[in-house]
Parts: sequence; structure tokens; C-alpha cells
Amino acid sequence: MKSEKTSQRLSVKEAVGMSRLVRKGALAFSLAGMLSLSACGDTAGTAVNDKDVLAKTTTTALQAVSKASNADEALLALEQSLPNLGGFYLDETGTARILLTGKANAAERSNAAAIGNALAGQRASRFKDIAARRPTVVEEARFRFSELVSMRDRSVEVLNVPGVQTLDADERRNRVGVGVASAEAAERVREWWAKQGLPVEGLEVSVQEPVRLLTTLDDEVRPVPGGYKITNDNGSGCTIGYSVRHNDRNGEMGFITNSHCTNVQGGTENTEFDQPQSGFLDPNDIGIERMDPNYISTLSGCPSGKLCRHSDSAYANFKNSSWARLGRLAEPVSYCNNPTTHCTLTVNTSTEIPVGVMSGAPLIGQDFEKVGQTTGWTFGPIANTCFTVNQSGSSIALLCQYSVNAGVDSGDSGSPVFTWDGTTHPVGGLLWGSFSNSTFIFSHHSSIALDLGSLTYF
Repeated sequence: MKSEKTSQRLSVKEAVGMSRLVRKGALAFSLAGMLSLSACGDTAGTAVNDKDVLAKTTTTALQAVSKASNADEALLALEQSLPNLGGFYLDETGTARILLTGKANAAERSNAAAIGNALAGQRASRFKDIAARRPTVVEEARFRFSELVSMRDRSVEVLNVPGVQTLDADERRNRVGVGVASAEAAERVREWWAKQGLPVEGLEVSVQEPVRLLTTLDDEVRPVPGGYKITNDNGSGCTIGYSVRHNDRNGEMGFITNSHCTNVQGGTENTEFDQPQSGFLDPNDIGIERMDPNYISTLSGCPSGKLCRHSDSAYANFKNSSWARLGRLAEPVSYCNNPTTHCTLTVNTSTEIPVGVMSGAPLIGQDFEKVGQTTGWTFGPIANTCFTVNQSGSSIALLCQYSVNAGVDSGDSGSPVFTWDGTTHPVGGLLWGSFSNSTFIFSHHSSIALDLGSLTYF
């Protein structure tokens, strides 16, 4: 980004009506929208960069975000273009909201508006009215996002305070967010935080419903698209995630589901999976667990005394490779969003949900979907990004997870999570838990790759 001294200033009249294609040469954004700032009354952004410099800055920012494997990396990359960035999210209308500290000048605010408009167009949802989307809103922030990440990393041991469930660098609230199970736990966190000498204004504690696993589309189907019921040796029912080709196992055909859907969470003990029910009949047997890495204490960001992984995932090979159904998920006849949490399980037998690309780092407010054997096809916005979760009733902590405000219930563990890019459904990851029947938690595909290796989904 050039400084104000080297930036050519344009009048408001010149800025209004000027547009440029920035998303891979096909996404238009309006500089009139770039002049819309926050409701706090900041109108200092009437000076804008030269349009070519502005377009270059925007393109550079979009490319950096697209290369990021998780939301934290995406925002840290975005901070390279917006040095005073405090956060980014999409609101309920799909409007981009960018948080900037008071040190941001007029040029940076104009850059922020342009980048926000472009990102909002990239992450547009078919479930939102595009006409309701407004130009980017710039809000005030106390901390730069990199400062939030630093505070979050310094406070990882708070996950050992009794009653603490989650830890997050919260880009919506511009605070380090700590989720707890009770008001008593909240007080313990505030006391712990003060003892560390961390800034009081940098902490937000919230009481959450307990994190729970969801082990419990019942039809038998061959080949097996994602979303149908599977059962392990113990009789526990989960959902098959994605059919995949395992590139590190000589192109072997298999599928992924949750680690906690195997007989023993963590470690490969060759769990046999049936579809849909356990039984003595061989036709029910569809595959055997082949990869389920141990949870370990040495991962960066893992709290002391915890065992960690990047994802709740396991890989099994198909008994018959022809049963793999790459790039396809079961398609229920309808979908729903909150407050409806349980959708139809009736499947459209003539079509399937196509999966053709991999999703980028999920952003707060971006809509994600899942198909699960208990609640069907549900969707909703990303609520939390790249947060650490203590798995209830164990010493396990999962790093960099995501939550979605959408319906879920027992048996949905392993559900394929995906989004929409206007053409196809990019792979999101695997659902594994929830805070309630209206919020599910999933591991992103980039985290699954860290645990299971190179997988081809389509």
C-alpha cells in the first residue's frame, strides 16, 4: 500500500461510478461503496487511492487470503495490506465489516472498503439476498489482529482452568474469547487472566452450552456418497464424510469420518465399518480403519497436560474400491436453517450434491452446510473461526476448529461440511461435535490433511 504522500487523491464525484474487476478479473466492486464507513460517523475516507494502485492492493489482498489454510492465517495475511486491521466478518446481510484501529488513515480505510467489497462478493451465499448487501462498513478496533493472536497464544494455558471449553482470537469482537461452561468458571478465567498481566480490555468470557460429541439417511447404498449412516464394531452410528483417494497410500480408495467414530479414538485398531447397520452379513461391511493418528502433547499451541490433534478425523479403505463415490454427497429433497434444526432425511435418488473444489479459509458470517444421517441438510453462518476446543470428558484438545450456527444432533458425527461458490460445493471438512442442537463444530479440510495426509475428494 502506498502512503498518502504518494497516493493520488480523487474527488468524491470521480470516485462515484468508478468500478473495477478484481476477483480473478470477474468481480466488480464500486468505489462509491468504498466510501461508506462505520456508524460511528467516521467520514475521513473521502480521499481514495489512485484506482490502479487501489485495484492492485485489492488483488494482492485477495490472493493472500485465498492462499491461507485457516482463518487466522487469512487475517494475518490481510494485515499485510491493512496494517491496522483488527478483524473481518460478514454480517447477516452478507455485508463485509472490517475492523480498523484508530491509527488507520484515509488511504487505509479506502483500501479496507475496496477489499471488503471484493471479499463479500467472493464469499456470497445463495441463502442471502444479494440486494440487501451494503457497501463495506468500517468499524473501530482496539487491537490489531496480530495482537489478538499474540494474546491468544500467550494465554493457551487458560484451557486448563476448570470449566474452560474454548479459546479464540475473536475477529468479530476484537477480543480474545474464552468460552466456559458456567459463571463460576468465568470468574476463574478473569482471575487467571489478571494474574498473567494481560490487558483486561483484551478478554471476553462467555458461557456456552457444553461441547458434546455426536455419535449414535439409514438406507443401504452402493457406491456410497457422503452423508449416509455408517456403524462401527461397537454398534455406534455416525455419518460417512467424503469418499477420497488417499495419495499417500498408492491412490487407495476409501472414506473419511471422525476419529471418535472408530472403536477407540486415536490410534489405528482396524475398526470395521458397516453401512448402514452392523450385522453378520458381509454385504454390510464397507471398510476398515487404516489411519487414525494418536493424539499427542507436542503440537504447537497444545496446552500442558492435554493431548492434541488438528482434526477429529480417521481414514478407512473401502472393501470394494468401486464403492467409492468421489465428488458426490447424498442430496436430501430439502434443506433448512435455524430455528429449524431437524430436516427431512428423504433423499433425492436422481441427483447428488456435486463437490468440485476445496474451500478457502472460512470467514465469520460465511454460510456453510452439512448433510448428516440424523438432521439431514442444514446450513448457517460461521460463528467462530480457528478456535481451540477442549473435548468434553477427556484430555483431548482440538486446534483450529470452526463452528456453524446450524442444526445438528447425535449421529451427525462425520457429516461432510461444505459451502457454495456459485457453481459447485467446495469441500469444507468434517463435523464432529456441537454446543447445542443449533451450533455444530467441524474440522477444516486443511487440518484434516495435517493429520491424514494428501487426499483427493473429487
